[in-house]
Amino acid sequence: MASTRLARLLSLQSKQLKLLAILTGRSGASTKSSIAEILDHGIRAVDGTSVRQRILSIDMGIKNLAYCILEPDMNAKNTSTYKVIDWKRLNLLAPTVSTTAIEVSQVEPEDTESNTEADLDTADASSIPLNSDTKNLFTPSKIAPLAFQLSQTLLRYNPTTIVIERQRFRSGGGSAVQEWTLRVNMLEAMLWACFATTKSLPGEQKRDVDFDVKEMNPSRIAAFWLAQPYMIGGVDAIVKGDGLSEMTNTGARTTSSAMDKKVKIRLVSTWIDEGVIVGSEEVSNTIDGFRSLSASTLSGRRKGDSLGKKDDLADCLVQGVTAARWQRNTLALRDILDKAVDASDAKPKSAGRAKKAKS
Repeated sequence: MASTRLARLLSLQSKQLKLLAILTGRSGASTKSSIAEILDHGIRAVDGTSVRQRILSIDMGIKNLAYCILEPDMNAKNTSTYKVIDWKRLNLLAPTVSTTAIEVSQVEPEDTESNTEADLDTADASSIPLNSDTKNLFTPSKIAPLAFQLSQTLLRYNPTTIVIERQRFRSGGGSAVQEWTLRVNMLEAMLWACFATTKSLPGEQKRDVDFDVKEMNPSRIAAFWLAQPYMIGGVDAIVKGDGLSEMTNTGARTTSSAMDKKVKIRLVSTWIDEGVIVGSEEVSNTIDGFRSLSASTLSGRRKGDSLGKKDDLADCLVQGVTAARWQRNTLALRDILDKAVDASDAKPKSAGRAKKAKS
């Protein structure tokens, strides 16, 4: 089936493949065959995956590391809602009072009835016993146990998918690499190592709920959301070629490789106001902090608002929702291609039977 899917992809135009790459979060490589192979590889990667997802989205930082746990509900054909289980920003330089290991109840992604405040209170990553000695904190010997404790605490939410913001090495195209960038990159690499090690544990040490870890490229996230107003009809319309001339002009409209912070905050605020994002009492304060934001309060703080900086919180939520949308679009593309392959396989058989009956 995989080879026939690839053949079907190669039958599409280059501009169709590039639009499909935007909608599924794939690289829009330079050649048609390369994009088709990338899309085919992405489809094979989601074959056999569970429909039920629990996504852990991490926006990297040291003073402002943000994370959220969300469960997409994509049963409806054209609409989706996302239940936010936890949503916080952490300052990893601020030591906490707790110095003991955190006991966390194991909450299965499929067990939606057990996703209550009582189940998740002890999974709060903001009570991680961080390093009380902040002097020389940014050395491998200090960051390694910090990364391990953070990874193991977040894994107790039993995510099925972990998405991590891909860090840049330089800012503004400059030749210098800032020291702070190196520190965040060190933490990022150690988190990846901790997740990979946990995932590969043998036998009884292996976690009950398996998970995948994926990097999220900020430029692809930006391309996806900036293209949404022009992607009418989604994956199905692109494969059919409906309105292709209008959608092809998307490239001229989405030349920016980044989304403004205010755009993401506004996007999250709109989702909450429209009921796309729902949450339990555990995250009610965070959700209320984003509710009904005016243009003047997008980057500032409203009276009685305890959230402070909202951009990191918005980043991790947009990233998690984007990962869910990419997965949904990839599954939709798989189904469309498989139906097309099945239909083409049925035609010769029907034609043969008709010819035999006629003779």
